[in-house]
Amino acid sequence: MKISIFGLGYVGLANLITLSNNNNIIGYDVDNYKIDMLKNNVLPIDDGIGFNYNNFKSNNVAFKLIKSNLADLSNPDIIIISAPTDYIEKENKFDTSIIESIIEQNIFQNKHTIFVIKSTINIGLTDELNKKYNTNRIIFSPEFLREGNAIYDSIHPSRIIIGGDSLISKKIADLYLEATVSSDVSCLITTSKEAESIKLFSNTYLAMRVAFFNEIDSFCIENKVSAKNIISGVCLDPRIGNHYNNPSFGYGGYCLPKDTKQTTIHLNEVHSALISSINQSNQERKKFIVENLMKLNPKVIGIYRLTMKKDSSNFRESAIWDIIKYLKSNKVNILIYEPLLTNFNSSDVELCKDLDELFEKSDFVLSNRYDKNLEKFKNKIFTRDVFYRD
Repeated sequence: MKISIFGLGYVGLANLITLSNNNNIIGYDVDNYKIDMLKNNVLPIDDGIGFNYNNFKSNNVAFKLIKSNLADLSNPDIIIISAPTDYIEKENKFDTSIIESIIEQNIFQNKHTIFVIKSTINIGLTDELNKKYNTNRIIFSPEFLREGNAIYDSIHPSRIIIGGDSLISKKIADLYLEATVSSDVSCLITTSKEAESIKLFSNTYLAMRVAFFNEIDSFCIENKVSAKNIISGVCLDPRIGNHYNNPSFGYGGYCLPKDTKQTTIHLNEVHSALISSINQSNQERKKFIVENLMKLNPKVIGIYRLTMKKDSSNFRESAIWDIIKYLKSNKVNILIYEPLLTNFNSSDVELCKDLDELFEKSDFVLSNRYDKNLEKFKNKIFTRDVFYRD
């Protein structure tokens, strides 16, 4: 198969690597630096658990920079779209303009090309695009990848969901099943609208689970009881399970906040109370954390890492940013230790170059996740990582 992939972030690169053994692939991106890294066999994302990118030398793969025109003149059999879809707060929907432009510029170039949308989109968009272009060649296939594990999760998928024309969807499903390592992957072919809904409701459930265990932790802080014991006891019920249950400062990142917001919008005409309260719960958690910090009368608080979770390099929309904002509104001085932060201009936040400096200057230090680097400073650490392992 000749496959083109537009967008080489976590999803696009994971798909490219997964499908590269049996297909000829061109990967497109607007980031020149990223393209240069890939051409030099360097992985530009914090990923690769279970995968050695240095050994990835597929002769079937090429990388190209997108300058302006999104048309693909290579006549691919499949175009996979994994472009970003930021959430537009004022319009209460995802910005799907890049996806629509890619389809607009390619739909008439080759009458047999199948378009597989991997980006998270508004429910109903795939049907709208098929109707607009009088075709059935546009399908939606959600991804369920974890940052830091995206390549592994793509090669060993938890499930494969394909939404659209059943014959075309079956063809795409077979393509992915052939490329995966696992032999018992569940595959579900649905309508595109059902597949779009599966993606949003899956991430919304994960957000709800994070919020639920954070509320338990808030109860434990307030009542001076062990969050570890209570959560462990609750999770011994196999219907609940001992996973995705470690308290934090709140969920953040690229997917959970925006997907939960969009799910809430789609439920506007339904009598829904639970899902619409999830983001509110998340904000209340952050405020609760700050209120408890302020009881300690801090003058200077250090922040250990801005990343939203352990082993990640992504601190876009990390929950810690809201914590910092609330602390600054309480006139607390903030110090940040983040080795990955290079360009940061702020007159009221100081960056520390090493941990000794951070802990020496701070009354105590916030760490969303504990790690071995903090062991000698543990008496000055504030974390809700109750299940950390050395």
